Amino acid sequence: MELTNQTAIDWDKTGCNLERAIKNGDEPSTSKYTNLLAEIELRPDWKQAEKEIKEKTRQDAWARIAATGLQPRFIGMDFDSFIVKTEDQRIPKTAIEDLVARNTTASILLYGSPGTGKTHLAIAAIHAWEIKSPGKAKYQTATGVAQAVRETYGDGNGKSERQVIQDLVNTELLVIDEIGSGLGTDHERTMLNAVFCGRHDMLKPTILISNLMGQALETAVGARIIDRLKEDKGSGSFMMNWPTKRSNR
Repeated sequence: MELTNQTAIDWDKTGCNLERAIKNGDEPSTSKYTNLLAEIELRPDWKQAEKEIKEKTRQDAWARIAATGLQPRFIGMDFDSFIVKTEDQRIPKTAIEDLVARNTTASILLYGSPGTGKTHLAIAAIHAWEIKSPGKAKYQTATGVAQAVRETYGDGNGKSERQVIQDLVNTELLVIDEIGSGLGTDHERTMLNAVFCGRHDMLKPTILISNLMGQALETAVGARIIDRLKEDKGSGSFMMNWPTKRSNR
């Protein structure tokens, strides 16, 4: 059996479980998925086929994410490679995994000292989302959001400020990293609020990341966002403050 892209997508979508796919609202063609499963089971090494297909699905997702311009350093940061050694590490990982698995409207703020895996978890969420819904998750920094809006102020720009913000509001899953690492201008905070609150009103999940804590965090994120993080089930703020996971290799 040739392991095509479509086969990989079909396998991941059904998980060899038609009932689950139907319950999820996929309403697959019975003959399509029955034939897929029959084709796989004809192989003497069908379990190996399952492993190969799932790996191909993962790698294809990374390739699509890389094509969006995500930094090469982030490629490969998935849930499996986030090593949990303490309960404090398990809690935010579980929260992010649930956000993705349950397709919730929750939004999450990950904050704490550098090198604790905040961005790792967010990229893992993008990767998992890309597998199930290609092209529907985005990564951006807070400074990048503000810069994208400022670029619309020049003459002849193809998009308006409203269009840039709406693009970020419309994406299914959005990660906004490095909040508070820039100049912390009023413009940056205003754009962050516009995007987050727009997504909140549209019931879209957002993952926010900052290395700040305490009053500095509240100032950078803003009272409106902090308040909205208390509203939906699954939403919340998670401190990730332990020794850095980074080391020389």
